[in-house]
Amino acid sequence: MDREKENTKQKIKDAAIELFSKKGYDGTGMRSIAKKAGIAVSVLYYYFPNKENMYDNIVINFFDEIITGTKSFIENNSNKNLKSLILKLLYLFNDLSDKKKNILKIAIYEIQGFGKKNILRDKLIQKFKENEFIFFHLLESRYNEKSESFAASRVLFIYLTSKINDIILKNKFEEDIIKSDLKFLIK
Repeated sequence: MDREKENTKQKIKDAAIELFSKKGYDGTGMRSIAKKAGIAVSVLYYYFPNKENMYDNIVINFFDEIITGTKSFIENNSNKNLKSLILKLLYLFNDLSDKKKNILKIAIYEIQGFGKKNILRDKLIQKFKENEFIFFHLLESRYNEKSESFAASRVLFIYLTSKINDIILKNKFEEDIIKSDLKFLIK
């Protein structure tokens, strides 16, 4: 793809990210994306045959990257203290660019069930469950009993998810509170 086509495709993606993050999947139309990108609707359809394809290309592909990156980070730092590992992971989410945070915001809204149910929501929920499994696996080896591992990892995953939601949706990262919470959550 030549430079001009790459630029046009990126303009479309940027416009879609902004609109999806503000209005959701259902509230965003192809015409509004084309208008925001400053292109004709026909040009938009040249790059993306429909809204579902665009959403899939932007949101689901990025969510895959996040899951892969999270898994890689955890595997590469498995020898670290669990508290510092989790804190570093939260720093990574906090340091994401605004554009990447907006993409995650779109995914979080879908996973939480805002808007009409669609096939893309099912894909995101499945990927979210895969991410949850990564944490179960991480904690499994740190406990003597499987039942302890499952319960502890579930609580920790829910806590971590809520803190990531705070970072992405509220732009709120309270390091001191998180450190204090982790002292309580992880013995």
